[in-house]
Amino acid sequence: EPMEKVNHIQAIQHIKRAYEIGDVSVFLHGAVGIGKSQIVRECAKQIAKENKLEFSENGKEDEKTFNFRDVRLAQMESVDLRGVPKIEDGKTKWFVPDWLPQNPKSRGILFFDEMNTAFVSVQNASLELVLDRRLGSYHLPEGWMIVSAGNRMEDRVHISEMSTALASRFKHFELQIPTIKDWSAWAMEHGIEPSIVGFLNFKQVYMHKFDEDNKDSSFPNPRAWEFASKSIKGISDERFREGEVASCVGKGV
Repeated sequence: EPMEKVNHIQAIQHIKRAYEIGDVSVFLHGAVGIGKSQIVRECAKQIAKENKLEFSENGKEDEKTFNFRDVRLAQMESVDLRGVPKIEDGKTKWFVPDWLPQNPKSRGILFFDEMNTAFVSVQNASLELVLDRRLGSYHLPEGWMIVSAGNRMEDRVHISEMSTALASRFKHFELQIPTIKDWSAWAMEHGIEPSIVGFLNFKQVYMHKFDEDNKDSSFPNPRAWEFASKSIKGISDERFREGEVASCVGKGV
């Protein structure tokens, strides 16, 4: 059976609910470039605001902040999770990596992006942390939750299938490609070039269009359109603007 499909607002609501429950993790599946990581970051900001806490991204840990840690497992080896060994009193202990929360009273979201593109050995190493909220002698503080995100099998991004043991510890949701109405509202709030918003309302099929026959080049998706907007802002030369947009979403588009 297909997994539960959610839009961007619903995804934030489900992550918030999981945080309220505690001891439950969320896996957000979705196409390339539709804002999975932005959603988790936005959710952390909202939780911080609702609890009158300061939002901190990869920063300080104290009782007055709500933290967001973005960890790219696809760029790690299995030893990067466990840490470096040391010998104390004839026993092996571990220096845990600095991205793991240390303050037992801190709160936040530990975000494992691109989890299903990580090596199987890395996924296996993360199993204990996701399953039991610990790595050896390290314990994840009570006020933290784990959220993961990854692309779908059909997105052709070298996905490593998760083990049943790892997959069964998550609540799974599939993030849908945003509708043109929802994306336009977001785009106007975030200063996206009006010409891009107008074009996509005229040619809605180009909101997200992955070409399997040309998968090595740029293709239109919400993240690429945001890059394109930033690239042409303040540029008046039409030929240069065209080249900048083409580099983000493909020359044909």
